[in-house]
Amino acid sequence: MVEIVQQSPNDPTLSPLTGEEVTVVILGGAAPVSKVHHICLPDLPSVYACQQQFELIIADHLTQAWTVTGVLQAARKLLAEHGKFIVTDCFCTNRNGWEKDQYAYLPHFEAQAERLGLQIVDSRTLSDDTYSITLQLGPKTRWQSRIFLESELAQFQELFHNCFNSEISRQLWFWKYAENRGQQIGVWLGDEMVGHYGGMTRRILLQGKPVLACQIGDVMVKPSERGVLSRRGPLAQGMATYAENWCGWGSQHPIGFGFPNARHMGAAERLGLYAEVGAISQIDWDTDPRRFDWKYRAVLAKPDTATINRLWSAMAADFNDGIIGVRDQAHLQHRYYDHPHHDYQIWSVAHRLTGRPLGILVLRSHGESIELIDLLAPRRAITGLVDKARRIAASQGASRLFCWISEPYAEDFVATGGKRSDPDVRIPTNIWTDGPAPHTLRNRWWLMGGDTDFR
Repeated sequence: MVEIVQQSPNDPTLSPLTGEEVTVVILGGAAPVSKVHHICLPDLPSVYACQQQFELIIADHLTQAWTVTGVLQAARKLLAEHGKFIVTDCFCTNRNGWEKDQYAYLPHFEAQAERLGLQIVDSRTLSDDTYSITLQLGPKTRWQSRIFLESELAQFQELFHNCFNSEISRQLWFWKYAENRGQQIGVWLGDEMVGHYGGMTRRILLQGKPVLACQIGDVMVKPSERGVLSRRGPLAQGMATYAENWCGWGSQHPIGFGFPNARHMGAAERLGLYAEVGAISQIDWDTDPRRFDWKYRAVLAKPDTATINRLWSAMAADFNDGIIGVRDQAHLQHRYYDHPHHDYQIWSVAHRLTGRPLGILVLRSHGESIELIDLLAPRRAITGLVDKARRIAASQGASRLFCWISEPYAEDFVATGGKRSDPDVRIPTNIWTDGPAPHTLRNRWWLMGGDTDFR
């Protein structure tokens, strides 16, 4: 939309251009700009649909809605060679709390501007926390980290195939990231996506306190670009840009977690991105051919909400000094029932005589083996649930039952007769941005296969 507006000879927005008549781009919607033609671009897709460059771009209090990266990448896309980009916004200069900050963090704004090849040429304090910052194009960087747009899904799928020799469907992408479930950063070399860093929002209890965490996934760099393992390389750029927008003190997710192998963990540690706070163990059992269980019965049926809530409340009480992902009805529905590709078996286990619920088992068949993906129960019920899972696995012709479980909780499963092994999976925490110290998180996570996005 282009609109001619009323002229005013004293409009301060024209000062960088000495009052000449220009077309001003207003990011985020209409704003009071005069003496000039102006174009309003309400969102990032409209920015990327625009094929022009402009001498003056204005963003007024937009960093919270678009993220710092979104605002800066819009400027990088639209600025003419000698154009000016004026950001007026509220910023904070200190972050150290659990609650999400009302304002963007100024050091992250400055770091990302440099990363995207934008130079700050003027910065003025308008009030205690309001700044007017003027930027212009600087030397173009080799890689650019940008907010992922749905229109770029084909490039994401191609990169996924090149990195993992596997496919990711639109349905699986939607299940992971759409409807505000996740956030994505694409790393671009010209017109090609060569890297990606994603995260999905997960509700957790951290020592009994409700907190949002980001579950990192789909971390990938095109093979031809992997040789640059430096803080300016594509892996570090993607992770840093993600963390600066969404992870650490004052952000949407004070903490994050993931499931890298030891090699990837080591690379991220050397770059100052992650610290290791735990590891995953695999527990294996032979299945139990004894079919009839006099003590417990298991029903393959969707549990009712009241039963789920009672079991989740009992389970959560066991982790007042730990960290565990919320396992309520909404989580079970999305994670297991709504998964677009995997078939999960949800078993409700109860005492045969009293009908009192013991717990809920989530199993997944791999042919000759059955995976105990997840369980919902207090820790004292683990022995009974594992016994029941071994019987179920045997009844389906499997010779092995196995599960993933984080240390130190693996002992609960070894005590049932399981054999522990190392699947080469580590648990990281973000240290690129300030957040809880790694030692306060070490060996506190309860994580199973169901806490991943790929099992």
